[in-house]
Amino acid sequence: MNKTLTPERIKRLRLMDNFFMKVFFKGNIEAVQLILRIVLDRSDIVVESVDVESELSNLEGRNVILDVHARDGNGEEFDVEIQRASEGAIQQRAGYHLSMMHTHMLGKGENFDQLKDAYVIFITETDTIGNNEPISVFETANIKDHKHFDDKRHIIYVNGEARCSTTELGRLMEDFFCENPDDINYPEIRKRIKYLKETEAGGREMMDIEEEILQEGRSERNIEVAINLIELGTVSLEDIAKATGLDIEKVRELAGKKAV
Repeated sequence: MNKTLTPERIKRLRLMDNFFMKVFFKGNIEAVQLILRIVLDRSDIVVESVDVESELSNLEGRNVILDVHARDGNGEEFDVEIQRASEGAIQQRAGYHLSMMHTHMLGKGENFDQLKDAYVIFITETDTIGNNEPISVFETANIKDHKHFDDKRHIIYVNGEARCSTTELGRLMEDFFCENPDDINYPEIRKRIKYLKETEAGGREMMDIEEEILQEGRSERNIEVAINLIELGTVSLEDIAKATGLDIEKVRELAGKKAV
């Protein structure tokens, strides 16, 4: 084990922890399908693909990175966000994520009636909405008569404090906060966590992903340094590439963006 991913740390990891969430959900169609079926109370969902930290680009503004981005066989899309801090689950963020999902859903020339349902699901450590409900569902409706406005937009908040053994959702929330694999309720979740926490292969997988995350962090810091040096205008692009370890083509790309 390396210095950060110690056996003691692995033992304490839960699905609510950002790093472990990334490892657990990577390509894990079975578990994501279970979670969507329980949260949305829909047994018909058949997940076809799962991406972790899926980036949706916006040429005119801010990109978004979705924690868990899933698609089903009907073309519906789901963004599952795991949030421990309430500020990360603000309602404006949920709406922005939803808009970006719809923006990327239609290809050029496709009609608007081809737009499929999109769901943003925030699973939060505390009662972010503050209504003491286990789940809160928000959809567009007429203010006067509350008639549903079918714009294919759905925002769901799951209250992580609503942990109990008497409902499917309550047991699911117990699993999100559970450290011991043997105490997990759902076998679809237990199997993967036992593999990650209790096998040598699972430990190696976590270390590999942790190293990827560390490398990404170093790359992001190097890009920031390169941008600062480009803005100074006193250092050649070749020297910036040497100083940051970035490819010269990447430095030229950054310089081109700053010149626009």
